[in-house]
Amino acid sequence: MTAKQVNISASDYENLIDLISDTDLKEKYKDQPLNDFWASLSEEYPNFSKQAIIVLLPFSTTYLCEAEFSYYTATKSKCRNRLDATPDIRIQLTNIVPDIKKIYNSRTQNHQSH
Repeated sequence: MTAKQVNISASDYENLIDLISDTDLKEKYKDQPLNDFWASLSEEYPNFSKQAIIVLLPFSTTYLCEAEFSYYTATKSKCRNRLDATPDIRIQLTNIVPDIKKIYNSRTQNHQSH
């Protein structure tokens, strides 16, 4: 395959050969998520990095939409069709992990035991 067959410049073709044959990058590829790997190559291989990110970007946003829809359908079932699911979905989609012990310890006890 030549650079002409795939519509890339000669310098990009040489960079592609360097990229494919770099053993350090192969290890980095195994150890990092795909989007982090390509973002880390933005200075050394800017054209390939940009193209990879353009290709990968729709997958992440589509995944988030699908995940949100799955949470919504699980929360809003036939039995609970009148439920306002917004607060439940907001909790399910957040990245914040609550500190249950702190919340429990901070609440006040309204009734004393007899």
